[in-house]
Parts: sequence; structure tokens; C-alpha cells
Amino acid sequence: MVLFVLCFFSDFSISCLNTSSLLSADSQETIHLQKIFVFADSFEKVFLDTSSYYNVYKDNSLIGYGFLGDNSGLVGPVITLTGISADGICIGVLLLSHNETPQYFVLLEKKSFFDKFTGMKIGFLDIENRNFNDYEIDAVTGATISSFAVIENFWEAAFFYNKIIEMER
Repeated sequence: MVLFVLCFFSDFSISCLNTSSLLSADSQETIHLQKIFVFADSFEKVFLDTSSYYNVYKDNSLIGYGFLGDNSGLVGPVITLTGISADGICIGVLLLSHNETPQYFVLLEKKSFFDKFTGMKIGFLDIENRNFNDYEIDAVTGATISSFAVIENFWEAAFFYNKIIEMER
């Protein structure tokens, strides 16, 4: 009986986690933004051209931006959220979803691939030529195409960050 109850509740909680249609996309994005910007207290969705991004606030002060990326991996879209502080430092890149072979992303985690973006200063990058300059971000052997999808998502976030900063000048 105890085993049945444990199995029922674990299956129920797993099914609740997988029923993403119960939450609006904005609610889900807010939950993900909170994982990167742990001190933030509000988020504002902003539309720019045909894309959107998030302004991130703490005590009504802008502290950063969140950018969703969805470039193609080997099997389909690799969706990430990139957080960049208001002063142009990458707070983190969070994997939201993918259809790739799971081992590829296990490999990326083992190689600390996502951590390499954290702390990166956007102003030191050559965004136009996709050059990381002194930072070392390379595709991970064995997960090359998946790595490239994440890297391309990051580049798009950096591009939009620069576009936002230029518009504010």
C-alpha cells in the first residue's frame, strides 16, 4: 500500500511537471527568468521587431534582460534562456527544452559548457564576427551540433542586448 501511494504521488507530480499547458508561456518564462535572476522581483515582456525579450527588475530598477533562443540542433529546436545584466555581463544560460539525444546534454553538463558563458562581458565580444576573443567557448566533441545551437542562441542574445543598449543612448 505504501509503495502504491508513493508511486501514485510520484507519477502525479511528474505528470504535473509535464503538463506545461496548465501555465501560460509567460508564467513559465517568468519561472525560468527567476532561476537566472534570483534577486529579481518583476519582469516585463518587451517586443522588438519580430522578437521579444524581458526587462528584469529589482525594486523597480532595471537589473538585466532575458532572451529566449531557439536555434536548431540535430533533431529540432534547442531552446535556451540567456540572462544578461544591465551592465552587460552574462548572468547565465539556461537550457529550457530540446529534442536531442539526452546523452548530448549530459555531456555538455559534464564539460561545464553552460557555466562558461557566466561572467562573460558582452562589450568584450566581437558580436558581428561571432568571435569570443579571450573567452574560450568551443563546441563539445560528441555534442557538436547541440553545442552550436546553444552558442548561436547566446550570440543572438548578445546581439539583441547591444541593440537595446544602442536604442537607449
